[in-house]
Amino acid sequence: MKIQVLVLLISFAGGTVTSYAHENCAHKYDSLTHREVYFEPKTMPSFPGGKEVMMAYLIKNFTPPDTINKQGKFVFEFIIDVDGRVIGQRIYGKEANEVTPWEKEWLKTLAAMPAWKPGKCGRKKVPVRMLLPITL
Repeated sequence: MKIQVLVLLISFAGGTVTSYAHENCAHKYDSLTHREVYFEPKTMPSFPGGKEVMMAYLIKNFTPPDTINKQGKFVFEFIIDVDGRVIGQRIYGKEANEVTPWEKEWLKTLAAMPAWKPGKCGRKKVPVRMLLPITL
């Protein structure tokens, strides 16, 4: 099965609690990971090899579930932690009990990604909230 993925990285400006400014980098408290996460760092996280390599990774490592009902569009929301790991992955705008089988498989693929180059606020590595729209 051939899957085409449109991937676009943007920073996430929404949040659940109060916004702060730290070293001129805006951040908010993330209730899922229980930490401050940045959404406007001076340096955004980057996938090793760039966006094209990331798209190839996602396509190669995704295992479609045994269901005919594939989902056409959704948005990953996740955090790149200070060590480059993907944490707090979820489907933007959905509760855990609303996630489809296709979305669950995409979340597993996202969670298994190799480490990213972390984002920075000044010289300090910081956790950064990301959005990744997917169109199949």
